[in-house]
Amino acid sequence: MFIFAALSSDIKAVKSKELIKKIILGELIGVTSSLSIDEIVWKIWKETKNRTVAIEEGLRVLQFNNLGIIGIDGKIMKASLNFMKMYKSLKPRDAIHIAAAISAGASVIVSDDSDFDNIKEIKRRSLD
Repeated sequence: MFIFAALSSDIKAVKSKELIKKIILGELIGVTSSLSIDEIVWKIWKETKNRTVAIEEGLRVLQFNNLGIIGIDGKIMKASLNFMKMYKSLKPRDAIHIAAAISAGASVIVSDDSDFDNIKEIKRRSLD
């Protein structure tokens, strides 16, 4: 969602910006894992070839009002590995995002990654 908002101007970018605005205004509760910041910075750097822009976008996301950033600790890592045991096709980073979201009490994950569709502990909401 954050990457679409930063790099695109298509309908997914528009919807991403709308969700982000609702979080900032307190209309929605938003949480993300600290790994998301890494993903945002890396993807923007890779796409734009501009390290400074990538860092600034990461810092900007960290300043969003009403967005909780979930630190990844041993408890979340253990939960993520248990999710990987339960769901054989689940990738490590996706498992970490799920474990972080659930630890924060989230019941929905916003993602266009259909790998989340098989996870019964959390519902995926697409940007479409």
